[in-house]
Amino acid sequence: MSFANKRPGGRILPVRRLTPQVDPQKQFDKLSAAIGQIYNHNVSQLSYEELFRIGYGLVQSKNGSLAYDGVKGVLETHLSDCVHQDVLVHMDAVRSNPSAASNNALLSSVRHLWSEHVTAMLVIKDVL
Repeated sequence: MSFANKRPGGRILPVRRLTPQVDPQKQFDKLSAAIGQIYNHNVSQLSYEELFRIGYGLVQSKNGSLAYDGVKGVLETHLSDCVHQDVLVHMDAVRSNPSAASNNALLSSVRHLWSEHVTAMLVIKDVL
């Protein structure tokens, strides 16, 4: 019987942390920048392993609420910016001139925004 992992007195010591403590806000800032890159279609420059490790580290260090609320805020901000840039312009055109062309432009804008959002969410889901 080996007593290599026991101290004299019978007490087992807890495992020491080998990973350095990092600032969770800095980690989330990296994650937030990566989400922006995903929405800008620059995913080839991202390391999925690093981003997954950041997200996992945030949750393991009991900062899951920071990750959840932060990602939610980043997504809300991006979607509201896209809606203001694309959809509301077409909505004003439909209000001023309700024609089939302006209606089609509005629906096309909404469909394009939705398809880009779904694609980005699939990539974000893979990361987190």
